[in-house]
Amino acid sequence: MARRSVFDDMIRRSEKSGNRHAKAVRKSLGVKKKKKSGKKRAKRNERDIRELAGQISMLSQQIADMKK
Repeated sequence: MARRSVFDDMIRRSEKSGNRHAKAVRKSLGVKKKKKSGKKRAKRNERDIRELAGQISMLSQQIADMKK
């Protein structure tokens, strides 16, 4: 446990000096960052697509009404 806390401490200190340096320290220590799940982003994208589809259908309906 003590060894891990030393690594964490080094990473924390390096993050203060800059993101590039922190990445180099993590790489040299062999510490892997947890890969983020894309589920939240995918859900947000789907919601945005549904919103835009609704707007498109509403606008196309308005255009159709104008042509009449």
